[in-house]
Amino acid sequence: MSTAPTDLHEPRTVRHLGAYTVMCLMWGSTFLAIRLGNDAVPPLWAVTLRLVIAGTILAAMAAARRIPYPRGASLRGAVTFGGLNMGLDLALLYWGETRISSGTAALFFATLPLMTGLFAWLLHVHAFDRVKTLAAVAGLAGVALIFAGEISLGASPLHLGAVWLAATTAALAGVLLKRVPPAPAITTNVVACWCGAGGRLLYRESARRRVSGPSCDHGRMVADPLPRARRELDCVRALRLADHAVGRHDGRDLCPDHAGARGGAGGDRAG
Repeated sequence: MSTAPTDLHEPRTVRHLGAYTVMCLMWGSTFLAIRLGNDAVPPLWAVTLRLVIAGTILAAMAAARRIPYPRGASLRGAVTFGGLNMGLDLALLYWGETRISSGTAALFFATLPLMTGLFAWLLHVHAFDRVKTLAAVAGLAGVALIFAGEISLGASPLHLGAVWLAATTAALAGVLLKRVPPAPAITTNVVACWCGAGGRLLYRESARRRVSGPSCDHGRMVADPLPRARRELDCVRALRLADHAVGRHDGRDLCPDHAGARGGAGGDRAG
């Protein structure tokens, strides 16, 4: 990858500032949306679905406007950006928000500009800036205080660490993308979305193959645990209602997953 000048001055028009403002508003609300969505869809499936939808919409826009796709070093940069930002970053964020609040996740991601400045200096994308570096250090100290406070309140250190790592990965991905020749933003994000979604699907398939056997569906249970758990809970509730209403313990018509265990007990009593 080619290195950008160490003191890069980019044009900032009203359109750039307007787009940045809209992005901030969208990201400011996305943490709550992720937290609510985790109650309905397993987090890693939600990431994949989000990337597939976004990649499809952006690809349609690129086709309609005939926007060229990145090539060469720009394409390699887009793939790297997609793997880090769309793949690893979002997976860590979604998974972390299963156990921590959306507000805490947003606070961790508020350090993103500071970490970006620090990585930009370390990777020679921008020149050293004493004020930005001190601000980054102060921001990291604030994150450490939040981290310690959340742990003292019973939060999961593993999930807190995942969200912090997600923010750090996002900062690194953005800086690495700046090190390659610029390419159209829409098609760069198409490549990134599909790389992130493809990586997730490959991971799911490899996980399914590792745990599945010839006569069991454990692979499906591991890859998609939440709907399975809810079906099990619904079966238990249905059996209890049947027991109370009918006064017997045969639930084979209500829940095939439990027919063997409950039917056997009922058969013993009937005999």
